Amino acid sequence: MIMISGTDNRLTPDTVRAVTFPSARLGRRGLDTAHVRAFCGQVERELVRLLNERAALADEVQRLRGRVLGLGGDESGSGYRLDDVHAQAARILLSRAQLTADRYVADAQEYSRDLAQDAWRRRDEIRAEATSHADLPRLPHYPQPPAPTG
Repeated sequence: MIMISGTDNRLTPDTVRAVTFPSARLGRRGLDTAHVRAFCGQVERELVRLLNERAALADEVQRLRGRVLGLGGDESGSGYRLDDVHAQAARILLSRAQLTADRYVADAQEYSRDLAQDAWRRRDEIRAEATSHADLPRLPHYPQPPAPTG
């Protein structure tokens, strides 16, 4: 039937793209309607879940905007102080800088891994070429003429 990926039973675009339905039984044309209906039910449940999450996030954004602007329903009524906003902005910038640094480190590690693999592959090619040349019949060795003096 239909396989849902992940540990939280969420549909993913890859899952939807990979769904295949069995053909209808003999005497009927098209796809097996029970499988198609079951899949449509899963898609419907996932859409409802996503729409509910989106609505909850929109409510949370509105609540946080109200707190930042001092309009919120918290007991102090003053929202955040300017120092708090600056501290939060600094934390966000530091977090983004850390993500960027982590990405650079990961890219450098991947590059060094690729470089090492290329070096090992080239070493194996050179070794194979040297081995194949070692198996060729050798020409007689003639001594080199002495270097001119003078």
